[in-house]
Amino acid sequence: MKKARLIAGVAATIPVAAGGFAAPAAAHTTPAHQVPANGKTVRHPGQLTRRNGVGWYEVSYFETLHFRSGGSLRSYEGNVYVTCYYAGDTEYTDPYWDHFTVYTYGHPIVKSGHVADSHVDTGYPNPKSAGIPHC
Repeated sequence: MKKARLIAGVAATIPVAAGGFAAPAAAHTTPAHQVPANGKTVRHPGQLTRRNGVGWYEVSYFETLHFRSGGSLRSYEGNVYVTCYYAGDTEYTDPYWDHFTVYTYGHPIVKSGHVADSHVDTGYPNPKSAGIPHC
């Protein structure tokens, strides 16, 4: 029995090809792949910091941030602090824009603008259902 434990212990610390150590995976990890959720395409359903009203939400698929002061940031994927929403023409079937005041890019950046609601993971089919107020 001791020999079996020793062999198992040594096997767990053998370096893997990627340069790290092999470790058992958690039994309840969420796969990082795209799945439809409430009519939206999101990568990490259910991994939000907040789901009710004003707060941080995940932009879980590459989206363009449009800044109030002009300019944009294409292919953004991260978190935005959503304060309100409004209806408008987007290129998606979801006709809502979410207004944000802060976004993260390695660290929080205070800059307001809007992002199409289609890939903002509120957990609901539209921002109003998520408790986000109209602008």
